[in-house]
This record gives sequence, C-alpha cells and structure tokens, in this order.
Amino acid sequence: MSPFLVLAALLPAALLLLRVYRLDRIEKEPASVLWALLGCGAAAALLAYLLETLLTALLDRWLVRGSMAYLAAENFLVVACTEELCKRLPVRHIFWRHRAFDYRFDAVVYCVFSALGFAALENVLTGFRFISEKIDAYEKSGEKTFLFGFEESYGFLAGDFVHDKDAISTALLVCEAAIYCESKGSTLWNMLQEIYQKFGCYFEKTKSYTLAGREGMERICRAMSDLRSKTPQQFGAHKVKVFEDYSNGTTKDFEFNLSFAARLPQCNVLRFTFSEGGNSSVIVRPSGTEPKLKLYISASAKKPEEAEQKANELLAAANAFIEESIKS
Repeated sequence: MSPFLVLAALLPAALLLLRVYRLDRIEKEPASVLWALLGCGAAAALLAYLLETLLTALLDRWLVRGSMAYLAAENFLVVACTEELCKRLPVRHIFWRHRAFDYRFDAVVYCVFSALGFAALENVLTGFRFISEKIDAYEKSGEKTFLFGFEESYGFLAGDFVHDKDAISTALLVCEAAIYCESKGSTLWNMLQEIYQKFGCYFEKTKSYTLAGREGMERICRAMSDLRSKTPQQFGAHKVKVFEDYSNGTTKDFEFNLSFAARLPQCNVLRFTFSEGGNSSVIVRPSGTEPKLKLYISASAKKPEEAEQKANELLAAANAFIEESIKS
C-alpha cells in the first residue's frame, strides 16, 4: 500500500489524539500508557477484522444473503457487537486497574486513544475489496492482467501494486494524459469531447431512502421484494430489455423472452437495462452498513442534455415505484 495513503488514513486520528491530550490538563497521562493504548486499539481492529470475516462466513452458510434476518445479524451482531466489544477490550481488561487511571477524565482520554487506534488501522485496511479479490485471482491463475479499476463513487486504481483506491497515481495519469494532449496540439477537454462523440455522453444520478429501525428494514425488504415480484418492464417511456437479480443469479431478457445466469457473484442487487441504444441502467440495492435503500441511475445518449433528461426520467419513474413500495 502507498505510504501516502497510510499517512492520509492516520492523520485525522493523530490530530484528534493531540487535541484530546491537550485538553487533559489535570495529571496528564503517561505517554507510554497512551502509546500502549493506541497500539492495543490497533490490535483490536485486527481482531475485529478476523472475527467479522469468520462470522460473515458463518452467516453465508446459515442465512440467505440480503434477507432481513441476514441484514439484522450482519449489522447488529457481526459488525456492531464485534467492533464495540473489541474496542472495549484494551481499556476494560488491560488498563482499567493501571495506577494512572485515577481521575474521571482519564476514562475519556483512554477510550479515545484506544478507539482511534482501532479507527486508524481500520481506515488503512478499507479498500477496493472486490477489485482486490479479482487482482489476486488473476495473479494466481494467470488468466488476465489487471490494468485499471474504478467504482461508482469516483475511486480509481491503476496497476496492481496498491490494491486500494489511489488518487495519487490517478492524478499522475491525468498529468500524463494532459502532456500527451499537448504534444498532439489538443487539450484534455478536447479529448473528452472526442470520447463523447465516439462512445456517447453519460449522466448519473443517485438517491438514498433512509429507513431506520425494524420497520425501516421491513420496508426496504418489501421494496426489493416488489421489484422482484412485480418487475417493472418500463420506466416512463423507456422499455426494460434485461432484468438481473444477483441474489439468485438470474437474468431475464424481456425482448427475446430468455432467462440465463447472471454475470456477477451473489448479492442483494437488482439491475435494469433498457432497449434503446447505449448503456442506460437502473440499479437498486440496500446499503450494507446503513439503514438505507440506494438507487443508482446511469443514462447515455448522443448529447449531454439528452443524457441528463433520460436520467431524470428514469429517476422519476424508479422513485415513484419505490415510494409506493415503502409507504408505511
């Protein structure tokens, strides 16, 4: 992993630690104890990561991924309980009886140092999970060579040496592209217009529905169930060509009345693509970490304004269907 990314992940924690340490003006805690707490918190993050990996594997064996029972167990037991218990370990079971732990503000200082040690390492570990899995798989099989990966939320990865989103190498690639354009008497903007002319223009929109609590989870599940059982074959004026349900690995082609296997691993995601030319799509999925239902719209057309109009139409139609499903 790039040392710059590691520093970027650690910097927020370091600033918070410094702030808390300066606020502690009565019997400052020994620096050795605070460093030890920070290290124990980081070790607790590794323990939590291992436990969550094990528990998630057990959930995949016992429950249906994406079901309400699975989501409840994953968010409240696997993630919440595991991480909070691991954060508690250093303070409660290692430093609780330390002689320096003798004032009420000490608990705040110690818990913050332990938790930020946990959070700092957790930030370093977070990355392109599925893209990294593909990189590792290709390295082992020799089937393909990884060149470039990206995600919907503007993360990019060039080359296989980072295994995480890497804005630094991406910025260097943009600079290299600018130099190439200048050598050809052009600009990045002109190159982008050429790409639009060749491949079409794209416009993307997203929408999230926050539905907290048990009732909210039931409404999220109901919306996903309605999209499966009452699958819309048209979004406004746009006819659905292909409907993909990655939870059961099936794909339906409405245009030719065919069914075949989906192309991606099992997950609670629904994808609609459309009959007109281009690569317009509507994707719906529950959030894996928040009580939200997420909607992703991607529209393509020959002109930017046409792509934006199509995206707005798809969003309006999809939103109307989902709003009807999640009514309490």
